[in-house]
Amino acid sequence: EALKYNPEIYENILQTGFDNLGLNGKLVDLDIFRYHQYKKYNNHQPQYILWDIMPLSFDFSEGYGDEQFMAYIWNKDIWKEIHNSRHGITWFDRLVPLLRYWRKNMIHTYPNAVMQVYKGYRKEYTPFDSEELNQISDNSLQCNYNSKAILLFEETIKEMQTDGSTVVLLFSPLYKEGQKKYRELELFINTVANIASRHNCLFLNYLSSTINEDSSLFKNATHLNSKGADTFSIQLSYDLDSIWSH
Repeated sequence: EALKYNPEIYENILQTGFDNLGLNGKLVDLDIFRYHQYKKYNNHQPQYILWDIMPLSFDFSEGYGDEQFMAYIWNKDIWKEIHNSRHGITWFDRLVPLLRYWRKNMIHTYPNAVMQVYKGYRKEYTPFDSEELNQISDNSLQCNYNSKAILLFEETIKEMQTDGSTVVLLFSPLYKEGQKKYRELELFINTVANIASRHNCLFLNYLSSTINEDSSLFKNATHLNSKGADTFSIQLSYDLDSIWSH
């Protein structure tokens, strides 16, 4: 989750480099794609990989947020990944730039287009918005358990470990009222914990964090704002420092 991890804080507390490879709105398949792209274009294997897993992670991305890729659509790896029926990206999008931006509703003037970005992290100052949350009934959302996505996830954990990284799985803060919207959330978390156990990974669960009690730290039920990201990044940094120092 790109908005939850502020690299500056991790670097200051843990005294090591930190890159945020999260993609807005993407599920486990695009996490894996991003990792493979990182491997392809970097000759440095991370010592640690923190992999944030949320209730909808175990499935395949369906096109939400694909505007992130439009400027790079000629990259053959990106084209191969998003050129399919699930994403709705066509050859016309690749050949006609104006069409791809029009179809993705990107032909606008953005007066605030210059954003604060550092190593993949963008500050998000948006205050809490409960409108979407209030439209969802309690226990109405099902956690994702796509078996192919889970298999791919576990294979990638093994790949990362073989590549030389220590993998840490995370269930990051989720606003308390948002937790109520998911059916059997504890069962999902147990599923992630069991995967971590099978692959000898550290699993850190922040479902009960006090962060989840404070709406001022969130932009919506599942996304932290800048204040919340800094709060969580400090907490996680010290937790990791305490674990790794022993």
